[in-house]
Amino acid sequence: MTDELRQLLEEAMMQSCAHFLREHVSEHVYSVALFTSGDYRYVVASFSTQEGLGVVTQRYREYPEYRDETTESMMADLRWSPCDSPYQGVYDDHFARANKVIDELWNSTDEESDRDYINTCKHIHESCITVLNQVRTTGIFDKHDPVFNLLMGDQSEAALFVNAEAVNTPIRFAAFRKVLEVDPDELADFKATQWEW
Repeated sequence: MTDELRQLLEEAMMQSCAHFLREHVSEHVYSVALFTSGDYRYVVASFSTQEGLGVVTQRYREYPEYRDETTESMMADLRWSPCDSPYQGVYDDHFARANKVIDELWNSTDEESDRDYINTCKHIHESCITVLNQVRTTGIFDKHDPVFNLLMGDQSEAALFVNAEAVNTPIRFAAFRKVLEVDPDELADFKATQWEW
């Protein structure tokens, strides 16, 4: 079933990318991602652009608590927040079949068993990483040079780091890691315990 999931995720992501590039041809894409919940219950596409970031920043400026913030600091805070992107999950209909397979995977998982639960999470995670690498190697985003990633809500800097390292070229990852503030001990702990519950 994981081969089927990988194939369906790849089809969904490629369709989403093609639609996104057609509909936002004049925008600069800086992030291309798959997004899931912390427990891998669904997957959707997530895109971020400089122009979309500007729109979100202006929207936040309407709130009193952000009026004294500089545009630069707001953009820095919002840049890697996928749920704030106007292009988060916009093509979720493309993922309906893949998410049905994810539902079936969870329905056949004994969630009382830590091993079964972790194995299902790992299967979905690894499928997403494989698909992101496949999308990157097609070259369709080369002119933008975005960061590819597997994103989640309330994701730690360490998780951002590890997932980005798995799906970007060494040169692109080296540039991305400069903007992350990852504590070395936190990163080591995350790597050692990522699949422990």
